[in-house]
Amino acid sequence: VMVSAVAAKEKSSVSTVKHPPLTPRKVLASVMRPLRDHDFRWVFITRFLMQMGVYTVLGFIYFWMVDVVHLPPCMTPERATGIALLPLMILGGLCGGVVGHLSDRWKRRKIFVLASTVIVSVASAGFLTWVTSFVGAVIVASTIGIGYGLYVTVDFALLLDVLPDDNTKGNDMAVWHQSLVLPQFLSAPIAGIIVDRLQREHCALALGYRVIFIMAAGYFLLSGILVFELKKVR
Repeated sequence: VMVSAVAAKEKSSVSTVKHPPLTPRKVLASVMRPLRDHDFRWVFITRFLMQMGVYTVLGFIYFWMVDVVHLPPCMTPERATGIALLPLMILGGLCGGVVGHLSDRWKRRKIFVLASTVIVSVASAGFLTWVTSFVGAVIVASTIGIGYGLYVTVDFALLLDVLPDDNTKGNDMAVWHQSLVLPQFLSAPIAGIIVDRLQREHCALALGYRVIFIMAAGYFLLSGILVFELKKVR
């Protein structure tokens, strides 16, 4: 951050023009204004759904390791979770770089979003729901990393393609960023209630985890389908 602040060159923001005071009404209006734009609104919704799925999975993968996965001898759930998430992050970064180049070259966004959501949906509903071995858990995490890496790169490109006003980019990106922040508050309580209730009654079946991972797959898939509502982006 310090390097960016010192090295980045930009025009002075000092102005002699007096601006009217900022009021809660004006703040609310600035939040709602970009959401009135058709494509921006759908980018917000699709990212919100994607992040709901991501935080549903990541928020409970440790507890899944504790309650469901058969870990190797002497391996703690904390260590197992860290090992499983490592390939997720590495593959996500690698795939993101490749897909970003291809997306720009082919001038396509939607197909990459759909592909990524299908990958993470299958990994969540088809694998996380039934896998009980540690090796299987690492493979599933790696698959999710590939799918999420595809999504993150194109996600930012989608935003840049649909920003409604060049003069309010900072405000509009701040509004868009709430599609990342809000799921962090909402996903855990929703999934937590489901896990607590179902695990208490059907612990042997790991029903609570199966339900929330299928629910996460639904978030992912819906995100990929709704991206085709965008009109300005191919």
